[in-house]
Amino acid sequence: MVSASEIAGKLAAGPICICIGKKPMLFVGFAISIIGVVLLAVNDPEQSSELKTSMLMNLARFGASMVVSGASIVTVMIIKTSVVSTAMGICIFVASSTALLAPLVAEMDMPMPMIVLAGILGVSMAAVAFLREDIKGEDENYQK
Repeated sequence: MVSASEIAGKLAAGPICICIGKKPMLFVGFAISIIGVVLLAVNDPEQSSELKTSMLMNLARFGASMVVSGASIVTVMIIKTSVVSTAMGICIFVASSTALLAPLVAEMDMPMPMIVLAGILGVSMAAVAFLREDIKGEDENYQK
């Protein structure tokens, strides 16, 4: 079922980006993810059903998949082709460096890992506000 939510999130990213724009699509994806993670954090696994927990995980996964796919689309749309690979390389370096902390976070007692994830998603959502809306090549200093 998690695979279905990932596929749906990735398929939804493109049409949503076209319909509502780049920034709103990323905001929506992050918001869906944050809602799923926060609800998982306050969810008591001993008192709730496995179905409820699974649905909340799928909600968070859907938003995350939409953001990952959307970020790839947006990166190519707003960054010049000559520097896209450099920008993606920097992003991958930061992500890999941050992933080194994952085992430490995973060993914390619940709901602390969910709170950390919600915090990272919140910071990422705030960073979207600083994205440029113009598309590469539209400014007058762009050389062909």
